[in-house]
Amino acid sequence: MRRLSRKSLVWALALAGLSIISAPTAQAAPCVSTTSTFTGDGTNGLINAVYTVHTFTTVTSCDWTVPSSVPQVDVLIVGGGGGGASWVGAGGGAGAMIDTTSVSVTPSSVISITVGSGGQGAITSDRAGLASRYAANGSSSSFGAISAAGGGRGGQWDQAAGSGGSGGGGAGNTGATPGSASNALYGFAGGSPNINFDYGYPTGGGGGAGAVGVAGTITTNVSGKSGNGGVGKISRINGIATYFAGGGGGGCHGNGGYVCIVGSGGLGGGGTGDGWIASDTVVNAADGEANTGGGGGGAGGPHVSSGTSSQGGNGGSGIVIVRYISDVTSTPSLGSGRINQTTVAFRTSTQLQVNLPITGKVTFLQFGKQIPGCRNMALTPGVTTNCQWKPMTRGFIPVTAMVYQSGVSALYKRIEFRFFSISRSGVR
Repeated sequence: MRRLSRKSLVWALALAGLSIISAPTAQAAPCVSTTSTFTGDGTNGLINAVYTVHTFTTVTSCDWTVPSSVPQVDVLIVGGGGGGASWVGAGGGAGAMIDTTSVSVTPSSVISITVGSGGQGAITSDRAGLASRYAANGSSSSFGAISAAGGGRGGQWDQAAGSGGSGGGGAGNTGATPGSASNALYGFAGGSPNINFDYGYPTGGGGGAGAVGVAGTITTNVSGKSGNGGVGKISRINGIATYFAGGGGGGCHGNGGYVCIVGSGGLGGGGTGDGWIASDTVVNAADGEANTGGGGGGAGGPHVSSGTSSQGGNGGSGIVIVRYISDVTSTPSLGSGRINQTTVAFRTSTQLQVNLPITGKVTFLQFGKQIPGCRNMALTPGVTTNCQWKPMTRGFIPVTAMVYQSGVSALYKRIEFRFFSISRSGVR
């Protein structure tokens, strides 16, 4: 099979929303995380797996030391959301969302982690002490060499929307901008605007990790409607189904003959847009929610005059979550030849079974000695391993499963079972 050059690989990953980053010598401060645990149930994690979860929320770069018994991890990486625009302001795009499993790591190694900041919202101001500025893209988040781009800024009357993990919504004549090559794995494009003064110049919503931003629309002789932010995606990495990376809702300029309805933020932390009505002097859209990578909401008018301002919402900061299997749970299980789940028949062939959520090997012992044919049996997550066992004594028999995980030299787990052996039925 033809091998890609490093340059080709970098371009391929960049088009898919990922980027290759150098692995610098560890020099940053040690990471600080919130730690939790949960037991997998088959929907949230593998059955019989006890997970340790590290959640990194501080916007910074830091170094994380892999535990000595961990050869692979699952990782969620969300870039910072794009800032919402102002005046005729569209919603910011969500940061790219990468939710991946079975990432190989080296036990006891040091990995660089970065949590990206949200992009600043735009300001159009004639208020003392408040300077005007354009919206900004969000910053990328990363785990080692895996990087999730920040979201694109929302577009406004005189600035195009930004591209990024998800693209910012479009406004005025600037149009919308796609997300990461419109790759549905990581983010979507922002919504297009509707250029109609009478309906308040409805703007587009920012793209989300799960869907495109909604376009601005009008209902003739009724109202304008700025686009909602694109919905984010659910991750279950921490044991709880949670949305991340929603796009920001579009704002309404709101000075036309018909009412304009602002766009809502997309599920996953997107900020809601804001609009202008005749009595307003200050219009402030909502920020994207912190640590979701949600895009900032876009803001509408008023026309710039003394003491007025329009401010788009800031993008929500990104997040990195890492989990790994730190323990396993298992209960005695018997296959063919069983009497019940704790009692076996003397000199009767019985299947001794374990189902563990790790890759490795298991050796079965009775009374501390290896059971013939049950040494270094392969373990595959979700697959039952069967040891064909014939109890050779009556009474209580201690059985031990010695579990070894691939990539870890030390014993991973020692599981103790206890069965009671009785005489076979009909045997004198």
